[in-house]
Amino acid sequence: MLITRCITCGGQQLLSVVETVEIKVDGSLMVIDNLKLTKCNNCGEKYLDKKANDYIDKKVKEKQTQQSSPAE
Repeated sequence: MLITRCITCGGQQLLSVVETVEIKVDGSLMVIDNLKLTKCNNCGEKYLDKKANDYIDKKVKEKQTQQSSPAE
């Protein structure tokens, strides 16, 4: 799906950017660097495509696997 207008403010200037995104996972802050996303130049609303969502899912699963593995 191609977004042509911001659903938050109605702005029409949407930019493709690479940013660091912070998300909460199981109550902990997780930082994901160099994530390509679309951002409204007017209000800053961020939109993730399927590829970005899949990348975040992968990183979350990796973190959860690390946390559940016994320490050596």
